[in-house]
Amino acid sequence: MRKALLILGLTLLVLPLLPAPAAQAQPSTASSRTLDADWAKATFTAVRDGWHVRVTITLRDKPGSFGCPYARATLNVTAGLDPSTSKFEVCDNKTKTKSFTLRPGLGTKFSELKIRVCDPDVFGDDCKTGTLPVRQNRAERADLSARMNGLMTESLSAFMKHKKAKGGPWNWSDNGCNSPAVRAAEFYRACARHDFGYRNYGWGLTVNPTDSRRLWVDERFRTDMRAICRANHSGKARTDCYKAAAINYAGVRAGGGAPFFNQ
Repeated sequence: MRKALLILGLTLLVLPLLPAPAAQAQPSTASSRTLDADWAKATFTAVRDGWHVRVTITLRDKPGSFGCPYARATLNVTAGLDPSTSKFEVCDNKTKTKSFTLRPGLGTKFSELKIRVCDPDVFGDDCKTGTLPVRQNRAERADLSARMNGLMTESLSAFMKHKKAKGGPWNWSDNGCNSPAVRAAEFYRACARHDFGYRNYGWGLTVNPTDSRRLWVDERFRTDMRAICRANHSGKARTDCYKAAAINYAGVRAGGGAPFFNQ
């Protein structure tokens, strides 16, 4: 339990402290699906916008319904603790359209909605269910990808020299290893590059604002921390350092979705 609470606290590692930038990732292309039941018909449309999903449902009541049919969309997040759900109903053979935004909390990625249209019944609701894929945001700024990748994979010492020079179009700001990061001072350079990845692949320049690129940045963060451990420690001290790196990595994987997209 203590470890779980620590990982939750470590989500603060990646919370941005800057005002929202002008650049924003382009929303994904829409996906749509219709569930047609005896009691109602519902059409669901989903568009991903960073770490949010905008959902529109058109629900039509049919004469065969027992009560007031309802439609529900739930966004389940991989390794998430709080799936985001929205629901509404319609009665009297009417048709209604409603739009809403699902905003997940912790988690590593999401790729589909669980959808249903139901007719309420005192003996148990009759439901027709399905899934609706949610497409990733589109990768952008291919012209900057090679340069960005080079800065993320060069040695930490070389990266810090580039950071000091503050050249190029990049956002070089960082907030270090926020409390309660483990070994924050020792891992500062790794945290600085992790912030750089989030603020340029993600919400700043939107070079590649996708779940797969966020995973890559987080894995690079772990690699950098382990390199620091190897350089500074041996034996049991190195093992303990690796454990600290693993805890910090778990923290950014769990809580980095919204900060990566600045939402």
